[in-house]
Amino acid sequence: MSKRKMRGAFLLSLLVLMAVPLAGCQFGDSFPFYLMEEREDGSEVLYMDGVQYVRKQEWNENANYYNGGYCWTPADGIGEQIGVCGKDADEEAILKIYEVAGDEEHIFLYTWPAHFYFGGTETRLWMQDGVTLGTPTVEMVSFVTLVFENEDSTSAQVDDPAMIAALLEALNGDNTQKLTGEDWVHGSLIMHHKDFPFLQYEIECCYSPEQEISYCQNADRDWLPLPAEWFAVLSEHDFPTRGE
Repeated sequence: MSKRKMRGAFLLSLLVLMAVPLAGCQFGDSFPFYLMEEREDGSEVLYMDGVQYVRKQEWNENANYYNGGYCWTPADGIGEQIGVCGKDADEEAILKIYEVAGDEEHIFLYTWPAHFYFGGTETRLWMQDGVTLGTPTVEMVSFVTLVFENEDSTSAQVDDPAMIAALLEALNGDNTQKLTGEDWVHGSLIMHHKDFPFLQYEIECCYSPEQEISYCQNADRDWLPLPAEWFAVLSEHDFPTRGE
C-alpha cells in the first residue's frame, strides 16, 4: 500500500475515533430523516428528495470512500452532513448522510454509522439510481496526475488520450513481471473521472533510471511494464530512489 493510501487509512481511522464521542451530541441537531430499505438481492436503496440512491452489496464495488483495493474514490473526501437515514421513521436513525466534496448535484452520497458499534465500517458510496461506475476506460478518464513518494504536490499531468490508452492497455494486460534491482522510484498515477471530476482512481507505479523501464500495478498487486513513452514522462522528474 502506498504512503498516500496509508495516510488515507490513518485519517479514516481518526474519523472513526472522532465519531464515537460526537455521535450522541450530533443527534441533537435537526437533520432531515430519509428512508432506507434493503432489497432481496442484498442491495440497499435510499430515498432522498424524490431521488433514489443505490448501494450494492459486492465487496469489489467500483466506488468507495476508501479501501485498500483499486476503485473510484472522492478526491477530496466527504463534505458536510446533510441528513440521517434508517429503515423506519419512528425509530432512531442508524446512519448519518454526508455530501461528497465537490459533488454539488449530490450524484453520490456517503453514510456513516450514527452510533458506535463493533466491526468494520462500510466504505461504499451511494450512487443515484441509474449511475454506474466501472473500471477506467479512455472515454472515462480526463487526465492523469503523477505523484511520487514523499511528495505531496502533483509532479506532472498527462491528458493525451493516446497516452491514457497506452496506460490502460498495460494495466489491463497479463504481462506480469517481477521487479529486479534496487534503484526503483515509486509513486502513484491518479486518473481523474471526466464526468465526475470529484472522483479519482489511483494506481501504483515505479520506474528504474538505471534499467530505463517503468511499471504500473494492477488490483491483484502484479507489476506490468509500461510503454516507453510513459517511462519518458516518469523519468523527467529527478526524485530520490527508495532507500536514499
